Amino acid sequence: MDEREQGIRLNGRFYPAEAFMRFEVGGYVHAHPCAEPGATVPDFQADGIPEAVVDFQADGIPEAVVDFLRQWWSSRTYIMAHTSGSTGRPRSIRLSRDRMRASAQLTADFFHFRQGMQALLALDARHIAGKMMLVRALWSRLDLWVTPPTSRPDLAYPEIRFAFCPLVPTQLWRMLDANGDVGRLGTLLLGAAPISEDRMIGLESLKQEVYQGFGMTETCSHMALRQLNPQGDGIYRVLPGVKWRVDQEGCLLLRGAATANRWIHTHDRVQRDGDGFRWLGRADWVINVGGLKVHPEQVEERLNILRLNIPELHALLTGDFVVLGRNDPYKGEVPICVVEDPSIIPNTPNPFAGEVDTRYSPDCLKPHLKAEEIPRILLRIPQFPRSSMGKILRRALL
Repeated sequence: MDEREQGIRLNGRFYPAEAFMRFEVGGYVHAHPCAEPGATVPDFQADGIPEAVVDFQADGIPEAVVDFLRQWWSSRTYIMAHTSGSTGRPRSIRLSRDRMRASAQLTADFFHFRQGMQALLALDARHIAGKMMLVRALWSRLDLWVTPPTSRPDLAYPEIRFAFCPLVPTQLWRMLDANGDVGRLGTLLLGAAPISEDRMIGLESLKQEVYQGFGMTETCSHMALRQLNPQGDGIYRVLPGVKWRVDQEGCLLLRGAATANRWIHTHDRVQRDGDGFRWLGRADWVINVGGLKVHPEQVEERLNILRLNIPELHALLTGDFVVLGRNDPYKGEVPICVVEDPSIIPNTPNPFAGEVDTRYSPDCLKPHLKAEEIPRILLRIPQFPRSSMGKILRRALL
């Protein structure tokens, strides 16, 4: 065990590794679940207070955080993680500690982490973003403050000014919409969910730096970053030591210590731009319109810009929306636009059933989009199927 990982500082208190090696359930003390049968686990002291069992719940530490740290300090050589399920069925994968440490080192070098730096974790530690923030705290000896996942991280620990905070975009939008004290959270690192043009404009008011990461569970979180604020250019650049290339289909491949120096073949289409790349969209969702390939994410980005200037479109795209492919007898596939509208009451038991918006006319987009990119209909449904991290599950929506 690395000497830097003998313990962790959470919510202003130091916990040695042994604190996670015995726990209480239903009034009974249990050994660590990975301990040998019959093995005894030594008592310990937390901040000089002798205890047999730490009450993590009373200390405000989410169960998922405790579960991860028990895994980390177990006898296993790997950590179990799960893919997000945003492009298919979620699956379990094994990540070695060495790969996770290598990823933590990349982040620490880029953001200049130092011992004692205060950071906030308001993400679910069951997912890779939350797990990796815990590994970064262990590796860099950060003073980490944790809270159950919340849409308003700015309301947690109001007396503390943080230096770093990872978020999902939805959390940031909720805080900005409520005029929350976002500046108190320090440098922000967003997950790689699409960001609309109007939201990008809203970031200009923030005084701290905001980055967006590109990565996945298989790469132990991000391996590339793009700066969104104050002067972002939309280009992702890989972190030092990471190699990348683009295959014949335009999909990105990544390689580095966080992938055990093996090439990870993503399903993300990218375009080279100088020393980095621009994200075009998932290859999984390419719509084949009579032999012409349409990237729905690019159409969504254009629609987000257009709705700021076209009143008719602004009145229709009132919530989150996605562009999907629908079977067509003549073209093979055609794009449609699906808008999330909680006011819609479905006529069937299906919570995702919706209705066609007859106010929409494709003609309003003819001057602005290519013919194959124009959504043929606009469908309103009451809610999108989402992952626990808030990602829209496109496959389930299809």
